[in-house]
Amino acid sequence: DNRRGNWDLYASTSADGVTWSAAVRVADSDNDEINPAIAVDSQSPNRVYVAWEDNRAGNQDIYVSRSIAGFASATVQAVTSNVQDQTDPRIAVDGSNTAYVVWTDARNQSKDIYGAASNSGPWTNVPIVTGTGAQFLPAVAAEAGSSLLHLVWVSDLSGDDDIYYVSSNGLPATPLTGVNLIDDTS
Repeated sequence: DNRRGNWDLYASTSADGVTWSAAVRVADSDNDEINPAIAVDSQSPNRVYVAWEDNRAGNQDIYVSRSIAGFASATVQAVTSNVQDQTDPRIAVDGSNTAYVVWTDARNQSKDIYGAASNSGPWTNVPIVTGTGAQFLPAVAAEAGSSLLHLVWVSDLSGDDDIYYVSSNGLPATPLTGVNLIDDTS
């Protein structure tokens, strides 16, 4: 929403999908928040996580807001702080209610996939997929009842953009390789 002259993220809640609460800002910043991703845990009351790109430091960083009150109150934390851009955040919550954020990261002068978990640091940055070529546009899903993560991303390693996949029990201790799901020349 650009109603204040900069890009803000707003949230509205509904118990029935028909009647919605008044929109509230997810983050209190005068900078631009863009490309949101959302996930909800299974605790009672549920914690809602929203991750986004934020330019308050003069480059794109990843931030997360967590709320149990429909964002009437929230905890906002920076996930990244590197001077290179971090973009395209995606978020998932596993069976232990740990939130995982993955993103495209340019800190190594090339695009790689990095991630962080709410129970590690919190939000200690971990390289997930690095190496030759550019890795970008990640997506993540967590398997219900476990900490198994499923990751997909785009890689230009073969000279064109292909889709890669890998699974990991939580965040990996060392970068992963993955398998090419779409191996063609177009």
